[in-house]
Amino acid sequence: LLEYMQYVDKVRYYKEEKKMDLPDAVECAIDDCVKEGILEEFLRKNRAEVLDVSIFEYNAEEEIRKYKIAQQELWREQGLKAGMEEGLKAGMEEGLKAGMEAGRIDGAKQKCISLILMFLKEVGEVSESLEEMLKAQDEEKLDKLVKKASKAESLEQFMSYVQSAEC
Repeated sequence: LLEYMQYVDKVRYYKEEKKMDLPDAVECAIDDCVKEGILEEFLRKNRAEVLDVSIFEYNAEEEIRKYKIAQQELWREQGLKAGMEEGLKAGMEEGLKAGMEAGRIDGAKQKCISLILMFLKEVGEVSESLEEMLKAQDEEKLDKLVKKASKAESLEQFMSYVQSAEC
């Protein structure tokens, strides 16, 4: 077994270190082994068969190595795809939640603005600048303004509240 391993090491040496093609690497390894007394008798009697089997064996090892590399690449790609799909799904869910919350806030603000305008139109003519000012307010402030608009007896009274420190 030790001599066989020495033979295999020589084949690899010629193939990888000396950059020989496989048949030449096997031939050189066989020649070296015969000269050095490694499997000498066996290699002399079975040179052609050893050459054929070594090439077949080495090619099989190479094919297995290539298969393993391809399999690892496939698994990496599958993992990457699964990760991207999971990330996309999570991002979509997060975006949907954020969008729904933003829509809820916009809807609540629009409802408040509509109520304020409805109350104020009963006591006077509402200017575009007042409507724009209302659109710029946050939901909490608009809630307070709805209450004040519902009680306002005039636009001036409402505007004085808006400009006061109470708001």
